[in-house]
Amino acid sequence: MSTKSNTENLPVTVDGATGKPDPTPRVNMSSLVDVRREMARVYRAMRCGEIDTQDGARMAYVLTSICKVLELERAQAPAMPNKKEVVNIEDARAKLTGRLSLA
Repeated sequence: MSTKSNTENLPVTVDGATGKPDPTPRVNMSSLVDVRREMARVYRAMRCGEIDTQDGARMAYVLTSICKVLELERAQAPAMPNKKEVVNIEDARAKLTGRLSLA
């Protein structure tokens, strides 16, 4: 079994002035809109030949999986209120019934 890192053969962008590798830009994927933009970027890169179609299809598959997770997260959010919201609802009920002083 090899002890070499899996990152040795990954492509890197090299700065032409310094010759040092540029860090890979971080892509925001916190919303469905962000993932849609990244899918569009991958599609355009495949159309231009910047990304091999097989690699692009793999990227699109992963992006689709991220979309599914974001959709599930969105669907579960109303069913799982956080504790602060629960406390606020209880305080509102107490105010309405007059058990809590309005200080």
